[in-house]
Amino acid sequence: ISSYGQKAINRGRDFGQWVVRPDIITQGLRYSLATGNWGDQKKAHQARAGVSQ
Repeated sequence: ISSYGQKAINRGRDFGQWVVRPDIITQGLRYSLATGNWGDQKKAHQARAGVSQ
């Protein structure tokens, strides 16, 4: 996200704050803590499983 923002600023474009959606980040963190799968939810069967403490 930061590289996209930097490129947009360098090119003189508006960097919309809509790019960073906190609800998606929160949802992913909740999923990871609940299941112990630290990876993409779509690839849960391939994701690395671990312990969340």
